[in-house]
Order: sequence, then C-alpha cells, then structure tokens
Amino acid sequence: MAEKTKKQIILYFFFLIEIIISGCANQLPPNGGPIDKTPPKIIKIYPTDGTIHFKDDHFKLLFSKYIQRRTLKNAVFISPAINGNLKFDWTGKSVNVYFPEKLKKNITYVVTIGTDVEDYNNGNHMAESFTFKFSTGAKIDKRSVSGRVYYKKPQGIMIFAYKKDSVIIDPLKIKPDYISQT
Repeated sequence: MAEKTKKQIILYFFFLIEIIISGCANQLPPNGGPIDKTPPKIIKIYPTDGTIHFKDDHFKLLFSKYIQRRTLKNAVFISPAINGNLKFDWTGKSVNVYFPEKLKKNITYVVTIGTDVEDYNNGNHMAESFTFKFSTGAKIDKRSVSGRVYYKKPQGIMIFAYKKDSVIIDPLKIKPDYISQT
C-alpha cells in the first residue's frame, strides 16, 4: 500500500472510533441530587439579644441561606410599633434593616422575624419565628403575655397585643402595641 493510503485508513479509523465513542454516552446534565428541603435560619444578629443602651439606626441579620428578599419585608415585626417603612440593605446572605425614625428613649424593642421568610432556591420557609430584644435604656423590660392557640397548625399564627388603655381595639385600623408569632 502506498504511504498516503495508510495515513487515510488510520485517519478514517480514528474518525470512526470517535463517532462510536461519542454516540455511546447519553449527554445530559447531572441531576444535582435530592431537592433541598432545609429551612433557612438566622445564624447571627446585631444587636445581640438583650443589648441595653442601644443607639444605632439599624439591626443586622445573617441567614444560613440566600433569602427571597421580598419575603423578609413582610416578615419583620417590631414591637412597640414604629412609624414609617423599614429600609433593607442586602449584601449576600446578610441584611441591614434601617429604622425609619429615631428610636424612643428607655424603651425595650422586640423584633420578630416571622416564618414567611423563604430561601432563594426552593422556597423553603423558616421552620419557626425568630425573636430578639434590645433596649434603648438601661434595662430590658420583662413584661410577658401568655396564652394558648387552638388551631390545627399553630405555627405562624400572628399574636397582637394592645395596651389596656386602648379605647377601640380594631386590628384593621390600629397597629398593635406588640406583635409576635407562634
């Protein structure tokens, strides 16, 4: 055989091998494993729970996962209620939440992050609400309210509390003095 014919046969042979090899594999992307059903958690806060003499204009939350930002806006409850809208400044899994006005002196504030917070990828809700408190004064007010919720699924039920001197208690018209969630 001529040298040119040998080279052509070898070239055709490798071309045939390449076609056979590439045709054998089913070319699909990997499935990525099982669906993540782990709920997001708050893993760090500022100020820490029980802080006194708090003078800052914001609080900070760090989540275990990326969060759908719109869900947090509707899940932050501050008691006693403050006027105006909170401002959210995100950096990755962390958010600074700015108060719309200066906080009142010598008041204990309670921040509750409700279970409506969802993670970014799979829409997993927080398993339970998260609450922390801080005071602009020298002590944390230790008042408490207790009760029982009778419902099939008591998680995520909103609890409103009004001061005793409130004349008309209408949740549709008047913001509660204190808000929490089961």
